[in-house]
Amino acid sequence: DQYYGWGLVNAYAALQAALGGENQPPVADAGGNKTGDEGEEITFDASTSYDPDGYIVSYTWDFGDGSTAEGKVVTHAYADNGVYTVTLTVKDNAGATDTDTVTVTIYNVAPTADANGPYSGSVGEEITFTGSASDPGTADTLTYTWDFGDGSTATGQTVTHAYSQPGNYTVTLTVEDDDGGVGTDTTYAVITEAPAQPKMHVESIDMSTQSIYWGWFTRAVATVTIYDENGNPVEGATVSGHWSGLTSDTEQGTTDANGQVTFYSNWVFLASGTFTFTVDNVEKSGWIYDSAANKETSDSITV
Repeated sequence: DQYYGWGLVNAYAALQAALGGENQPPVADAGGNKTGDEGEEITFDASTSYDPDGYIVSYTWDFGDGSTAEGKVVTHAYADNGVYTVTLTVKDNAGATDTDTVTVTIYNVAPTADANGPYSGSVGEEITFTGSASDPGTADTLTYTWDFGDGSTATGQTVTHAYSQPGNYTVTLTVEDDDGGVGTDTTYAVITEAPAQPKMHVESIDMSTQSIYWGWFTRAVATVTIYDENGNPVEGATVSGHWSGLTSDTEQGTTDANGQVTFYSNWVFLASGTFTFTVDNVEKSGWIYDSAANKETSDSITV
């Protein structure tokens, strides 16, 4: 009980009661109103709080943003701008409490943008732009907007863009937080002419036939050769074509190291007439099919 309990607090309370005195509550003083920036450490000092007939045993701070702290002098940083009510609660050795409040006004701080870079590439190439930003207001949401210097813009921390003309472009990254704070950074992109794409064409189509079952069944064989503009075989080109005449099937295949791919027609019973193979298209990534340079586009063989 309060007269015979253990500990200094209870002993002091017992003494007060025995002497017939009534405990006087402490007086909380949280200091004056404060201002600061989001992310800034702000000091709160309750040193001028006092107890008229005893002593204060605890200082509890509620910063109004869901955070609390214990101590006579404490610091706190706010994650976002706004006006906060800070409450100090002090308790004396007899268990009595008192509170005091102050108002803290926190101002927004604009983010710091970093466009990274510089960037480089060629005309038509998709270039990746990656930005970053720092904001002391850790609760802020950031929006990234890019201006590529050629009249085009994009939104996002990481974006891609292809330039249609060579040149040196000023690239601007604008980062805005959800409170209207804006930070910008500029870099540049050096765009060169796209490298000339190599050209390829049909160099030749060689025709032959094969027969089985004493010549009752016959098929045609077409070997297509693809060369580049310097007369070198092109490996890995996809050749598409079709048969006509005695058969009408379609074909597709890929050239080997000699630039050649071979196609076989369907078997024809008692064949009498002409097998014709026609190249419809030649494709390879990074290459141009120059059909005007073809030595031949179709060839035939008669049986």
